[in-house]
Amino acid sequence: MVFSASGPLSLGAAQTRFDHMLAITQVISFGKQPIIEISTGSLIGYVGVDEFEFRGERRLEFGYRLVREARGHGYATEAPRAMLEVARKHWRGELLAFIDPLNAASRNVLIKSGFEFVESTEIKGGSAELYGLVI
Repeated sequence: MVFSASGPLSLGAAQTRFDHMLAITQVISFGKQPIIEISTGSLIGYVGVDEFEFRGERRLEFGYRLVREARGHGYATEAPRAMLEVARKHWRGELLAFIDPLNAASRNVLIKSGFEFVESTEIKGGSAELYGLVI
């Protein structure tokens, strides 16, 4: 959670977030879902969308996270591409993604996934780069 505006979550807050992620997948087929490493069966992160309000409009925010041990193995590129394929089958519109301006690795993942830089902005009181992808 190095680049998270809210930082690490408490156990209770994490459980609430996971419960919300499960509920979203009942409404949006490409909602945030776990990434499981096939060779070990381990939960190594999540990928997908969630609803959020941006400039007075309900939008879909695309995001992903990986545990530290899973970084550098191509999962951060593979998982978003797979989830975006699901999105393309079920939805049309623009997805937004925010990253910390210092997070070069996430910037590269977004660009490899087809996202384009939109603008620099502020999210939750901090600087962010906004990327968009129309599918």
